[in-house]
Amino acid sequence: MKLLENCAFCIDYPNYAKFTKGIEPERIIEETNNFRVIATLGQILGGYIVIAPREHYACIGAMPEDMVKELAFLKDDYDKRITKKYSKPVHWEHGVIGQTVLHAHMHLIPFPEGKDLFARFRKDFPEYKELSSLLELKDIWKEKGVYVYYEDRNNKKHAFFTNAFPMYARYVSAEELGVPEKGNWRNVPRDLDWILIRETVKNLKEQKRTVYNKLVRDKIPEVILQKGKTPVIHTANDQEYWQKLKEKLNEEVDEFLKNSTEEELVDIFEVIYAIADFKKIDKGKLELLRKKKSEERGGFKKKIILEETK
Repeated sequence: MKLLENCAFCIDYPNYAKFTKGIEPERIIEETNNFRVIATLGQILGGYIVIAPREHYACIGAMPEDMVKELAFLKDDYDKRITKKYSKPVHWEHGVIGQTVLHAHMHLIPFPEGKDLFARFRKDFPEYKELSSLLELKDIWKEKGVYVYYEDRNNKKHAFFTNAFPMYARYVSAEELGVPEKGNWRNVPRDLDWILIRETVKNLKEQKRTVYNKLVRDKIPEVILQKGKTPVIHTANDQEYWQKLKEKLNEEVDEFLKNSTEEELVDIFEVIYAIADFKKIDKGKLELLRKKKSEERGGFKKKIILEETK
């Protein structure tokens, strides 16, 4: 994992607290394997968060594709959480230019209906591109080296090509929301700020999503999409796959013990077949071995219970 010694967002750096004041644990709303969701200092409005990768990257466009996809899911999840407790948020990121912390981080801040920053961005930075996906930031980063990302309340995405000054998007957000004095996070009174920080953490933390982290059948992601939800998935390496197959076998056996139906029994067979494929064991050979063992030691048809030996 790439980490930078004096970076406020590189919390996993050894002796982190020794090198930087950094992120207080009380501000962390959620941690995944790759990201942290944090209530930002300088709450312009309650519900204002940033999402930052645990590993050090200059900007979202510099992150690997699978991490950008995970960020997109996390961002959309917190968009819903903020909307439920506050109002629909806008999203923005300084793609290197204008960063006060030189580490990728996406801002989400609730905006009242009728308020927006797109007109201001377009006025200040006439050169821009509408995006269909966060992944397009990777090409923009390679080609331009700088950008400011903005996503409005309708989730329309744009990249502006500019040399924005530090905290540009914060300043214009604070102006649009009628609190220009909060444009610089350092100027927000700490006691009032922490009231909003604690409220933000509480309100967003209590809205938990279901985390599975388990092996599923190949078509399950399609089923989830058909239900209007977004699955977050990855392809396991061999080591993880073998571990998850063993866990899946235990899971399916437990399910059969609770509910002894044909369907549950079939699920056990499916896992056994997957194990055989993974271990390159011929299924015909398995059946021959089963018959051989049955001939040598019998099956379980006679319902014999061994009580003890004397």
